[in-house]
Amino acid sequence: AAGIAGSNPNKTAIAALKLALPGFLIPFIFVLAPEILLTNVTNWFVTIQAMVTAIIGVFLVACTTENYMMAPLKWYERILTAAGALALIYPGTMTDIAGIAIFVLVYFVTRQRKTA
Repeated sequence: AAGIAGSNPNKTAIAALKLALPGFLIPFIFVLAPEILLTNVTNWFVTIQAMVTAIIGVFLVACTTENYMMAPLKWYERILTAAGALALIYPGTMTDIAGIAIFVLVYFVTRQRKTA
């Protein structure tokens, strides 16, 4: 694609990797939380919780790679979003609570910076 567009191949490859990284994580999410596949659903609360936290986790991965949420992220916010993404992707109530707390914290901090 870079040859056709006449752009730098390295920059194009890095941009493609950034865009594809959340897609690479999806199979690992299926292994860690098979209830997302909706096979043999016995508890809908657990299934919905796994789906919502996986979606927010993938969103945080995208924010980390693109270095942007509501405003450009600072280096420590980027580390927090990566930690929050890993916490949300890994199943468990405590990790989900920690990941959601990180998401809310970074969201409001970047939202405040955007409006300022």
